[in-house]
Amino acid sequence: MKHYRLSFAEWSKTEYLVILRCILSGKINQGKHLSALSRQLIEYYSPSQIYLSNYGHHAIEVALKIFHGVRPERNQVIIPAYICPSVVQAIHACGLIAVSVDVEDDFNLDPMAMHAAFSPWTLAVIAPHMYGCPAKIEQIEQICKDAEIFLIDDAAQVMGVSTNNGRLLGTFGDVGILSFAQSKTIVTGIRGSGGALIINNIRHSDAAKLMMETLPPSSNRINALIDFFWNYLWSAFTGNSYYYLCRLLWGVGRRSDENNQHSMISNLEAGIALVQLAKLAEIKIEKIRVAELYYGNLKNSKMIEFPQYQEGRYLARIMLKLPEMVDLKTVKEKLKIKGVGSRLGYKSFHSENTKNSENLSLRLIGVPCGSNMTSEEIEAVCKILQITLNEIGLHS
Repeated sequence: MKHYRLSFAEWSKTEYLVILRCILSGKINQGKHLSALSRQLIEYYSPSQIYLSNYGHHAIEVALKIFHGVRPERNQVIIPAYICPSVVQAIHACGLIAVSVDVEDDFNLDPMAMHAAFSPWTLAVIAPHMYGCPAKIEQIEQICKDAEIFLIDDAAQVMGVSTNNGRLLGTFGDVGILSFAQSKTIVTGIRGSGGALIINNIRHSDAAKLMMETLPPSSNRINALIDFFWNYLWSAFTGNSYYYLCRLLWGVGRRSDENNQHSMISNLEAGIALVQLAKLAEIKIEKIRVAELYYGNLKNSKMIEFPQYQEGRYLARIMLKLPEMVDLKTVKEKLKIKGVGSRLGYKSFHSENTKNSENLSLRLIGVPCGSNMTSEEIEAVCKILQITLNEIGLHS
C-alpha cells in the first residue's frame, strides 16, 4: 500500500551537510551562520530591524513586555479565537489576558470583530496569517493605529510572503514575528529551533535591543535535532521507535527542559535557515502548485471545501473543511488505515460570539502537501478522502 505522509520540512541533502559540518567543527551553538542569517534578514526586511531568538513566541513575549512597559495600565491582548496555542501561552507568560474574537471564513482575524472588542484595557492585537493565508492586515493596521493600540504582525507561517501591494507580511504594525519551527515556510527543527522579532516602529528599538541582545547562547540542540529527525523527517522508517528513543534519552539524562528556555538561535539551525532562505522562492512556487492541484481535484466536491485557496497563493498547509457534524477523529483514523497522513486544526480559544471559529475547529483536517507531491498523488489523496467520507455515511 502506498503511503501519503505529512510533510513538516522541505529539506534536501544540503541541510544535512550543514548539520554535519557544524557537528564536526564543534560549532553547534555559536558560529558564523548567526551573523550571516542576521545580515540577510535585516537586508530582506529593511528598513525594519531584526533580532534572532530560539522561539517565535519568545518574540511575542518580548513585544508584549515592551508594550506593557509603555502602557502598564492596560492588560488585554486581542487574538483570533482560531489560533496556535503557543500564542495564548505567550500572552499568559507576560501576565496578560487573552481576549479572543471571531474569525472570517479564511480562518483569519475578523477586523470588525476585533474593533468591537476594543476597550480601555486593550493593550495590543496579535494578527496571524493562518497557514499562510494573508489576513486583512492593511485594514487591521489602520484600525489599530486610529485607536492607538499596538499591533503584532504574526508572520510565523509566511516568511517572504507579500500582500497584493507588494509589502512583506511581518512589516505591518509595531512589530512582526517569524518562526522557523516545523510546517512553517522556513523550517530548521522543533522546540527552540528559531524565530525572529521584527521591529517596525523605531520607538521600540532601544527596548528590543536591550532585551534581545542579552539572550544567552543556545544549548542542548542535538537532542532536539534527533527528536526532529525521528518524529518528523524519518517517521516512515523509524515508526514508533521515537517513543523508545525518548525513554532512552530520559534514562540517561539527555532530555531536559532546557529547550523551553529563551536563548539565541543556534549556529547549526541558523545555517539550516540560510539554506532554506536561498531556495525560498522555489519552495513557494512548488507549494502554490500543490495548492492549485488540490483545488483542481476538489472544486466540484459538494462535501469538501478548500476555504483558503486563491489562485497563486502560497499556503504552508492544506486545510480542508469537511461537512458539519463529521467526526474528525474517525476520519483521521480511517485515512491512516488507507495510508494517508492527516492532522486536525487548532482547538478554538473561544469566548462569546466566536461561533465561526468553533465551527471551523470541528471541521478542519490537514492533508499531505509536500512540495514534491505529484498530480497523481494529490488526486489519489482526494479520492481516498472522498471514499472515507462515503464510508462514514456522508454522501455528495
